[in-house]
Amino acid sequence: MSGSAGSAIRSLGYQTSIPDRCSDRNVDDPGSRDLEARFDTFFATEGRMLVGMEYLLTGDLAEALDLTQETLVRVWERWDRVSGYDKP
Repeated sequence: MSGSAGSAIRSLGYQTSIPDRCSDRNVDDPGSRDLEARFDTFFATEGRMLVGMEYLLTGDLAEALDLTQETLVRVWERWDRVSGYDKP
């Protein structure tokens, strides 16, 4: 995962590494930077809420963080499509 998107996910305190499978976007491409900026905005507004929902489902903070991280990595992998939704 490239710079700020990976940093955003790690900001929740994840101890595991972000998979390299997400780093295939060209960070020099303005379109890629725009996608990443929109993901960062999505993460800033929705990230903690996702952890809270996962915690309510599992009752375990560590599990909630793991599930949220996996969710956000999968969203990032498909962000070029997901970002076009009315409410991603």
